[in-house]
Amino acid sequence: MNDHLIPTTRRCFIGAAGAVFMTSAAVAHASEDLEKVTQALADALAPARVDIWSKWTHPDFVLTDENGERIERKQFLAEMRPLPAGASGTIKVAQFSARKFGNLQVATYVLEELEHYHGEELHARYRQTDSWLRTSAGWRLIASQVIALRTDPTSVDLSAKLWAQYVGRYQLPDGLTMDIEWNGNSATMRKGMASARSLKAELADLLFVPGEPRVRYLVERRDGGEVARLIQRRESWDIVWKRLSATTIDRSE
Repeated sequence: MNDHLIPTTRRCFIGAAGAVFMTSAAVAHASEDLEKVTQALADALAPARVDIWSKWTHPDFVLTDENGERIERKQFLAEMRPLPAGASGTIKVAQFSARKFGNLQVATYVLEELEHYHGEELHARYRQTDSWLRTSAGWRLIASQVIALRTDPTSVDLSAKLWAQYVGRYQLPDGLTMDIEWNGNSATMRKGMASARSLKAELADLLFVPGEPRVRYLVERRDGGEVARLIQRRESWDIVWKRLSATTIDRSE
C-alpha cells in the first residue's frame, strides 16, 4: 500500500474506519476485558477519538509501527486526525489471546482491515502484540508492536516460450547453484540439494515462489535479450545469481 494512503491517525492501522465505537463510559465497564478494549481502540482511530486513546494508554506508552518507527505517546496523540474525505473502512480484531504475568498482560492478535479509498477497496492484515500494565487506575497499554502480514501476489500466465528462457542453472559466488525447470505446464526452482519449489510469475521477468511473499526474482537480460542473471530481492536487499547455462544438470550423476 502506498504511503499516501497512511493517515496520521494511526500508522500501524492503515486508514481503517470504525462504523461504531464504544463511548468512554461503555469502555470503562470493560476494563478487565482487553479484547473489547482493543477493539474500542481500533474503532476510535478513524474518528480520531483522542480521549479514548488517552484513557487507555500509559504515560510511558510507546508504539513500534509496521515501518519500524518508534513513536512516543505524546507524538502519537498529537498526530491523530480523522480520516480524510474519500477514505473509510473497518478494522476487526481477530485471533485475540492474552497471557497474564503478575501486573503485566501480553496480548497478541490479528487486525483484519477493509478500506474504501476513493472508490477502490483494499484489504490488509497485521499482527500486533500489546503489553498492558496494571496501575492504580486499572490496566493501561504501555507498549505496542505491529507487523504487516504479507500475502503472495496474484500470478499471471506466461507463454511456454518465455518460461523456456528462464530455464537453466544459476550460481552464487561461493558455488551454491539454483536450477529452474519447466515441464510444459509449470515451473519449479531448486536451490542446492533442497526440494524443488513451485515458481510463479507476477509479471514477465518478475518471478516468485508461493509462500515467500517478501522475495521476488528479477530477470536481468543482456542487450540481445538473453537471460544473464536473476536478482533475488528480499525487500530492499539483493542476492545476484549468475546464469551458468541454459540447461539444468542431472543431480543423480
